[in-house]
Amino acid sequence: RAARLYQSLAEKLRALAEEQRLRERADHDRQRLLSMLVHDLKNPLAAVLASLELSLERIAGDDRLERLLRTSMASARSLAGMIDDALLVYRTGDTPATRRTEDVASVLAQPFEEARWLAAARQVDLSIDLPDGLPPVSLDAGRYRRAAANILSNALKFSRRGGDVRVSVDVEEDGGTPWLVLRVSDSGPGFPESVRDRIGTAYQRFAGSERIPGTGLGLTVVAAVAAAHDGQVRVEPRGRPAGGSVFSLRVPA
Repeated sequence: RAARLYQSLAEKLRALAEEQRLRERADHDRQRLLSMLVHDLKNPLAAVLASLELSLERIAGDDRLERLLRTSMASARSLAGMIDDALLVYRTGDTPATRRTEDVASVLAQPFEEARWLAAARQVDLSIDLPDGLPPVSLDAGRYRRAAANILSNALKFSRRGGDVRVSVDVEEDGGTPWLVLRVSDSGPGFPESVRDRIGTAYQRFAGSERIPGTGLGLTVVAAVAAAHDGQVRVEPRGRPAGGSVFSLRVPA
C-alpha cells in the first residue's frame, strides 16, 4: 500500500512539474509576442503613419491623392489598432490603468475622425451627437480612446452598405450615480443572444462574422477597458425591423 501511495504521489508531482513547465513556456512565448508586436511591427508602422501624415499636409488641390492618402492612413491605423488590442489584452494586470481628469471631446476626437473616414469609405451614414459642456471625467485616455475606436469600427464594419450608425455621448444618471455613456447604434445583423453574456471573451467570432476582417479581440478590449474604469459594456437589440445592435460603454463620471 505504501508503494502504491508513493507511486501515486510521484505521478502527481511529475504532472505538476510538467504543468509548471508549460506555464513558464507560455509566459516566455507571451513575452516574445509582446516584444515582436512593439519592436518589429508597431515602431515601423508608426513611421509609415508619420510619413503619410506629412505627405497629406503637403498636398494641395489633388482630391484623388488626398483620398488615397487618407485611405492608406485609415488602413495603417487599423493595423496599429490591432497591435494595440493585442498589447492591451496580453498586458492586462501587468500595467494598471492610469486615470487622469480628461476632456471627453479631446479624448474622442481621433476615434471620431477615423470613424468619419471609415463611414465614407463603406458608404454608411454616420451621425455623432457630442454635446457641448460635458464635464471632465477621470479616464485612462489611451485605453478609453482604444475602446471607443473598437466600438465605432465594429459598428461600421458590420453595418450594411447604405445603412446608418448613430453615436451619442452624454452623462446619464443611473442609481444616483452619474455615468459617462458612449452609445453606438449600428445597422448590422445584431448581436446573438446566445453569446451576449460572453461579450468580453477573446477571439470570439460568432456565426455570420467570418467575412468581416478582425482579430476577435475588439470587444475583449472594450470589456477590459470598462472594467479598468469600474464601468461596464452593454449590448442590446436596436429594436427596429431592420435589425441592428446598440453598444454602450459606461464609466463613472
